[in-house]
Parts: sequence; C-alpha cells; structure tokens
Amino acid sequence: MRTEVDTLRVLVVSHAAVVATNQEPFHALAQAGQHVSIVAPRALDTDIRGRVELAPLAGLAADLIGLSVAVGGYKRWLGGQRGIHAIWYRNLRWAVREAAPDVIFIEEEPFSVAAWQCAREAARIHVPFVVHENQNIDRRLPPPFAQIRRFVLARAAGVTVRNRAADDVVRAAGFAGPIASFPHAVDPARYDTDARDAGLAAPVVGFVGRLVPEKGLTALIAALEGLGASLLVIGDGPERAAAEAHAARLGVAARFEGAVPHDQVPSWYGAMDLVVIPSRTTPTWMEQFGRIVIEANAAGVPVIVSDSGELPHTVAATGGGLVVPEGDVAALRDALGQLLGDDARRRALGVAGRTAVEARFTPEAVARDLAAFLSEAAAR
Repeated sequence: MRTEVDTLRVLVVSHAAVVATNQEPFHALAQAGQHVSIVAPRALDTDIRGRVELAPLAGLAADLIGLSVAVGGYKRWLGGQRGIHAIWYRNLRWAVREAAPDVIFIEEEPFSVAAWQCAREAARIHVPFVVHENQNIDRRLPPPFAQIRRFVLARAAGVTVRNRAADDVVRAAGFAGPIASFPHAVDPARYDTDARDAGLAAPVVGFVGRLVPEKGLTALIAALEGLGASLLVIGDGPERAAAEAHAARLGVAARFEGAVPHDQVPSWYGAMDLVVIPSRTTPTWMEQFGRIVIEANAAGVPVIVSDSGELPHTVAATGGGLVVPEGDVAALRDALGQLLGDDARRRALGVAGRTAVEARFTPEAVARDLAAFLSEAAAR
C-alpha cells in the first residue's frame, strides 16, 4: 500500500459519525491534508442512549453535514438495532453535489439501504466509492438486502473491513476487488485524565458495554464470587435488573452506573484495575472488533476477553490482556485470580496495550492507511 497520496476530496457517509468520537479518523484524515466532508444523521435513535443529536468533534477539520433521516435507527418495528441498516438520508444528492468528491467512503454495511443510496449517487456522478463491512457471520440475507449487497459490491472500487472474518464474508458474496483493514481508532490523549471515584473497594473490575445476554455479564459476576474484587458496570440494557440481582445474590460488591456520554467514558476507565469482556457468540452475532479492548488499553488498563469473534485477534494486536474460552466461568475466574493477585503483571500488560494503541490504533495511524486505500480507489 502506498504511504504518499495525492490530495483528494473525500466524502464520508457514516451513521456512526453522529457520535463525535467516531469522527476522529476523518478529522485526522483532514488534518493530513485531504479535503473531507462527513455526512451523518442530524439525529439518530439508539437502543441505550435514546435519541442522539449530531455534534461535531472539538476542533473538527472536516466539513460536517447533518442530514435528516427519513427512516432507520433503533426502532422495534424495524427489528431493533437492525433498523440502522434501513437508514435513508434525505437530501443526500444535494450533499454529494456540495462535496464534489473524488471518492466516497461509505461507512455502512454493503447490504444497507444507505449504501445502496450512496452507490446510486456515486454512479450518477461517475465517482468511485469504497464501502465498509463489519459483519463477520456469513448468513443468508432476506430481500431486499441480498439484492442491495449484490448491487453495491458489483460497483465498489474497494471494501474496508473491521475484522478478519468480514474479509471472508465479502469474498463469499462475490467481491473480487481490493480489501483493506479499517479498525476502530482511539485518541490516547483523551484517556490521560483523572480517574473518577467509583466509591468501590479495590481492586475494581470493569465492564463496559450493552447489558444484553450475549455480552456475558452474568458469567463475569459468577466468576467474581468470593474473589474479593468490586465490579463497576458502565452501560445499560434489558439485562440490568437481572445482573444487579445476580450480583447481590452472590455477594459481589457492584456499582451499575448506567449509560454515560462517550466523552465521559475515559475517566471511568481510570477507576478500573482490570476490564473484562466476556462476550458469548450466538447464531447471529459474535464480536466484530472489541473497541473496549483498545479503549481500556489506551487508558493503560489490561483486559481479559473471551475468544468470541475478533476479540482474541484484537488482544493479540495490542498485547494488553488475556484470552479465555467463552462461557467458561472457571477459566475466567482463574484469569481474574492471576491478574488481580499480580500487580506487576497487570501493570506490564497495561503498558504493552497502551504502547500498541499509540502505534497502531490512533486516528492518525488509521487515517494514514485509509488515505492510501482511498487514493488507490480514486485512481481506479
């Protein structure tokens, strides 16, 4: 992949960019000399934080264009979170005309309505586009999503993926063009912050994420029984009441903070000695990257993860934690005992994780590789 690229006019279309921290790679892309415009929903319904309003990242160098969404977002009648893939942007044609891009980066699944909408606009103005794939389970898509994916992949100049299995999914769908990695990114400087006082006795084990069965929080609580550690839970969801009751029943001291704004999450990592991601694979879902790994490691906090999906590969990339078999409470308890009882090892894993994040997962590092890939796509 080339490391020097020509200046491009890049249009990014991303529902995730409704959250300011998800704009960081594109801000870095603009700071590196590319002319970047970002299209994101003006507001989006989510399952945990409710309605999220578009807000620019502080100091954002890119042009941020908020469009209203005709349909999509988290709505039960659209299948809950799957409604994200039904997003339809109003006035997208106007935004494309204003941006006058050399290349379009569609940070949406190839089978999504938004990807189809963007691919049509790209064809109309004869501009190449790159689309993004997160899905790491190859499953049959119902109409019209299977047809949308065929349409989009047949016209894409490239595909970015967030995990290794997504590469296989894209190939199985018939895409023969170039594929590049586009991992999550975090700014380590945001994690150099004073720790919050969680009001818990040390050591503190952290859990960050949605409180749903597949995230495995009940297994973590069971593994903590009798270890003398406290539990700090950041996140919310339908399993919260059951998890609180489970912790109380097993005598695990726990604080359930609920969902917190993204910009406040770094200070909560500072209150944790260790972060656990005990996810469990289901027939329709497995971990697609493990952003919590690089967030915790950016804060210098080591992790213990299950071997669901991409999690073990992310930990291997950072060197900032341990991996245990998913659903194995005894193995998780053993790993917890190892790290909670060894301050030096815990610190060493945290330092290794932080060093790897600074080298590989900063917005600048991710943007550098993305710029090269988009430049090649534009040339094609």
